[in-house]
Amino acid sequence: MEKSKRITKIGMLVSLSVILSIVIRVPGTSMSLDSFPGYFAAIILSPFDGGIVGFLGHLATAFNSGFPLGILTHTIIAIEMFIAVFLFGYITKKVNTFIAVLVSTIINGALCPLSLVPLYGMGFFLAIVMPLTIVSFLNIMLAVMLDKGLKNPNQKGVIATLMKKQN
Repeated sequence: MEKSKRITKIGMLVSLSVILSIVIRVPGTSMSLDSFPGYFAAIILSPFDGGIVGFLGHLATAFNSGFPLGILTHTIIAIEMFIAVFLFGYITKKVNTFIAVLVSTIINGALCPLSLVPLYGMGFFLAIVMPLTIVSFLNIMLAVMLDKGLKNPNQKGVIATLMKKQN
C-alpha cells in the first residue's frame, strides 16, 4: 500500500510539472517552472523521488516545446536535472537548505549548460546561463517556500490539511 501512495505522489507531481511547463514559460525556450515540483518532491518525499520528478518534468517541458535542442540533448539535460534535484534533496537533509539552494542553483544554472558547450559552443552557454540560473533559483525557492509554508502549524486549506495528516 505504501508503494502505491509513493507512486501516486510522484505521478501527481510529474503532472504538475507538465502543467507548469505549459502555463508558465520563458518565451522561445524550454525554461519554465517545471522543476519546482521535483525540488519539492526531494524535500517531502526523498532525493531519489525528487530526481525522478525532475527528470520526467524536464522531458515533458521539452516535449511541449517541441524538443528545441533535440531529443538526445534534452535527455542529457533530464539526466542532469535528476542529479541536480537529487543533490538538492540530499544536501537539504544532510547539511542545510541554504547550502542546498546555493549548490543546486549553481549546478542547474551554470554547470549543466556548461556541459553543452562542446555541442553548441560558448555563445549558447553565455546566452542561457543568466536566465537559466534565475529560473533555477526561482524553481528551488518556490519549493523551499511551499515546504516552509506547509509546515506552519497555523496554515489552513486543503493542502495544509493533507500535509498534517501525512506527518
